[in-house]
Amino acid sequence: MLEAINIRLGVTALIALTLFIPSDASALTFVQILGLFHIVSGLLLTFILLTFLTGIGLYVARLNTWPSHREFAIRVLQWAVAMLFVLIILIAVVNLFQRYTGTALTILAFIIVIAVAVLIVRMAAQSKKKEASKKKEAPVGAKK
Repeated sequence: MLEAINIRLGVTALIALTLFIPSDASALTFVQILGLFHIVSGLLLTFILLTFLTGIGLYVARLNTWPSHREFAIRVLQWAVAMLFVLIILIAVVNLFQRYTGTALTILAFIIVIAVAVLIVRMAAQSKKKEASKKKEAPVGAKK
């Protein structure tokens, strides 16, 4: 019974995968995919502006009240400004990739290679530490 469900699920997943894989004629280029990010950035900008306006509304609504708890409104405003700066940086990076695709991909590939090398070195050092700690441990039957 369980095998039949797994087989049906696998077949359904393969059919869905073949339906959604782009063919050569309809495949998007890297620059076109980056262009889709502008839609997402518009939605993020809307969310950020709503957050900022909510913070302003909270701040104004809590004027002349005791205790005012306006610190919460200030924190909301700080988060909205921080998110706006992050969005500006993301849009700048996307525009960099759109204008200078070859150079940006080369830089990105270099950063990925360095990150993988650092990860490999850290994992190797961590495994050596584990081996050294295992050697230092006393046997189970040994007296202390």
